[in-house]
Amino acid sequence: MPLAALDARQRRSLFRETDGGLEPMSVWLAETGEPMSHLSWAKAFDRANDRCARLGLGDLSCHPHMLRHSYALKMLLAAQRAYDLRLASHLSAEELRDFRLTFGSPFDLVRYLLGHRDVQTTSKPTWSRWPGCRPRCCSTATSTPR
Repeated sequence: MPLAALDARQRRSLFRETDGGLEPMSVWLAETGEPMSHLSWAKAFDRANDRCARLGLGDLSCHPHMLRHSYALKMLLAAQRAYDLRLASHLSAEELRDFRLTFGSPFDLVRYLLGHRDVQTTSKPTWSRWPGCRPRCCSTATSTPR
């Protein structure tokens, strides 16, 4: 049965067998090790945001989807660094363009990790917050490297 056919309650009951035994396939686990409901982990973020506000940390707040963005940015920066260290200093502009046409850019890697179909879904939200700040990796796989 495809995972997409399961509702949230059914997905929370999924486990996978590993060398160490059964592990929940859920990202959010309670102290008991059992999967948390969506409402439970949303409340955990709400409580943390309330603590930040009481401590006078201004507009500091977080919600679960922000962790996805943080992960994506970390992976993008790591991939760009790897490209810079491994490729940029050893390949000509033409060779780097050919490499990106063959294997993709760091954004292609992040697109794959996040499960996006289109690299534009990955790249647009990332840099729309910082106009004028666009690293070399942000050119698409079909464009000329910057």
